Amino acid sequence: MLSWRVPPEHEGRRLDQYISSELKERFPGISRSLLVELIKQGHIKVNDFPKKPSYRLKEGDEIRIDDQALGNLLRGEYQLEARDIPLEVLYEDEHLLVVNKPRGLIAHPASMRDDRNTLLNALVNHFQRRGERARPLLVHRLDRDTTGCLLVAKSLDVYNLLRASFKAYKRIYLGILEGALREKIVRVEAPLWRSRKNPLLREVLPGGKEAITDFFLVDVIEKRGLKLSFILARLHTGRTHQIRAHAKWIGHPVLGDVDYGSKYGRKLGLEGYALHAWKLIFNHPIRKEEITVTAPLSDIFYKVLEGDVIKELIAKGEYILKERILKGKEV
Repeated sequence: MLSWRVPPEHEGRRLDQYISSELKERFPGISRSLLVELIKQGHIKVNDFPKKPSYRLKEGDEIRIDDQALGNLLRGEYQLEARDIPLEVLYEDEHLLVVNKPRGLIAHPASMRDDRNTLLNALVNHFQRRGERARPLLVHRLDRDTTGCLLVAKSLDVYNLLRASFKAYKRIYLGILEGALREKIVRVEAPLWRSRKNPLLREVLPGGKEAITDFFLVDVIEKRGLKLSFILARLHTGRTHQIRAHAKWIGHPVLGDVDYGSKYGRKLGLEGYALHAWKLIFNHPIRKEEITVTAPLSDIFYKVLEGDVIKELIAKGEYILKERILKGKEV
């Protein structure tokens, strides 16, 4: 049984709208119309009572969703067409896999009836080629132009186990920020919510969702007279566009991220932005062992820096990871 309480920022929202937004984060691509049917059939309850889809939520309301009904819905929903899209698998066993998501590949169709080339379509093709009847469930997301490690469960049971311990995972990113950071370590604790100017983006707003990011300065570099900061970032929470929005908020947007104020990317001729989900460290829910997965750096970094320079910067990043993050000396 999935259950959680409604946070204060969602008080007053319709039950169907709230459930749709929350479950789309957990199960990308799930159909809102079928979620409404679950509500009408009483499989989604508020404070142990069935409610109409139009019910207005109150802070602290307890949402409960029947696992079996949700599983049946997902089995029917995820009839995606297999697409022969190149897929780099970094780790795989019978329960889960980690892929290296390339730049420009969206994670899932806008709706389950959308016929598009997405990561989910590529995963369906991958499973079919292996003779597996698994269905891909994305444990988290990466933005369209963010590259690197993305964790995928092969069953609802494994998905639920991975999500239950997700806050304990270490998600380590490498990136290039514009300008020179003045401090070696910057912790950003700033709540994020939908931008008032563009609801597709996020901005720091009082009353938003808790968001915590650590930025570690690896080195300050210069390119064509422009100061850049090669950084390692660790997420303590997993909000939409979190690193990108926090980088803008501290005055150092991600290089090439025009949605969040980048000015240098076009000067350097970049398409896309320099942010990469470098390492994922998690406890395997079935094997009970720690798994560390590393994704090779994406090509956009090599358009900014020479290969030898990148090797030196990655070595420094490994040192920061070992001596500060893994030893709990982050701030």
